[in-house]
Amino acid sequence: HTDLHLIYEGLSRLDADAVLAGASTARAKDIVFSVWHPELVSLRLARGRSRHPTQVVVTDSGDLRFEDGLMFNEPALRVFVVTRTRVVDAIRDRIVRKPWIGVVDAGEPLSFERALQTLRGHGIEVMSCVGGRRTATALLRERLVSDIYLTTAARDGGVPGTPYYDGPALPLDR
Repeated sequence: HTDLHLIYEGLSRLDADAVLAGASTARAKDIVFSVWHPELVSLRLARGRSRHPTQVVVTDSGDLRFEDGLMFNEPALRVFVVTRTRVVDAIRDRIVRKPWIGVVDAGEPLSFERALQTLRGHGIEVMSCVGGRRTATALLRERLVSDIYLTTAARDGGVPGTPYYDGPALPLDR
């Protein structure tokens, strides 16, 4: 059963340039959004992709685990932190010795469209977005999502019954 979860995660990220998550989803100390099944790692590399997708974390406050979080302390990972203008300098001060982490000023208030345009300038064209009702809602409200895959897992996570979207009805095609 665990292999099915890993295969799902791998397939959703196989051709992604980056994986985007909200700060709450990325809060675990040992988290890296990637592919782990050896066959999927080989397939990703054979397709000309880097070993790990770029890690993109969205935060309003900058309250991230820069000191002890794995994704922020592994120089082999490319990481971007997307945040609002008023938090940019505080984050840059915290990562001054971590040149593999970039900060994206997404404006005030935070604009995902602005952030994604900046990320595209860094070669990120295909992004897998995981977890986070606030992040999902913002991306959907700005009409930046092309496909939605709603999944469940055997592992507990988040709060049961939490909707993936919290806003007015959207014109979605199934």
